[in-house]
Amino acid sequence: KGLVVACDNSKKRAVEVAFIVRQQGAGHCILPLIMDSTKSPLDADATETHSPEDARKLLLRMVDEVRQSREETDDESPPRPFTLKGLPRQSFDRILLDGPCSALGRRPRLEHACTMKELQNYCSMQRGLLWSAVQLLRPGGTLVYSTCTVNPLENEGMVSYALNKYPELQLVAAEPRFGDEGLAGFGLDDEQRRMVQRFNPASLDTIGFFIAKFVKRAQI
Repeated sequence: KGLVVACDNSKKRAVEVAFIVRQQGAGHCILPLIMDSTKSPLDADATETHSPEDARKLLLRMVDEVRQSREETDDESPPRPFTLKGLPRQSFDRILLDGPCSALGRRPRLEHACTMKELQNYCSMQRGLLWSAVQLLRPGGTLVYSTCTVNPLENEGMVSYALNKYPELQLVAAEPRFGDEGLAGFGLDDEQRRMVQRFNPASLDTIGFFIAKFVKRAQI
């Protein structure tokens, strides 16, 4: 048993997720939230929940409200996602960080105009989201970082950044294995490159994307 909290700072996307969740009958275990994940880790005195346990109780109450509202309204009516300013640090056992990226792996696509400055801006956003994820993850928890781009600065480079910035993070093998190993020359040694997975449209019949898995070993 578990609770999946789907966070997005876009109300439109949060409503879309909430509608899909309701259609699939998964409202008992998936809670869409409107929340700016770059600012979501809060100190105890800055949020209505004062501990990770309080946060879990609040989220479960929200799930109950969603279930009750679903029973009282038409399935075709737009759902109402909840909005939260943030949650206490160490509130989550597992985090999937599938953040904004340059989407250079999407296909089919005849043209994709992108400047180097724009690529650097994506990296800046990803670093901010990594900071939030590390703060919100409990010691012993798992963080999976993923993108739908082939840009190594957002992939291998971001994994190298995370390992240097947060020594509490340990890179572990992303399994089961279907993709290629990571690229050389972007901060990862041979063993680390074998732990990540890069999906290259040139060698695999798929979109281009990337995944890396971390375990948080100690409290920051």
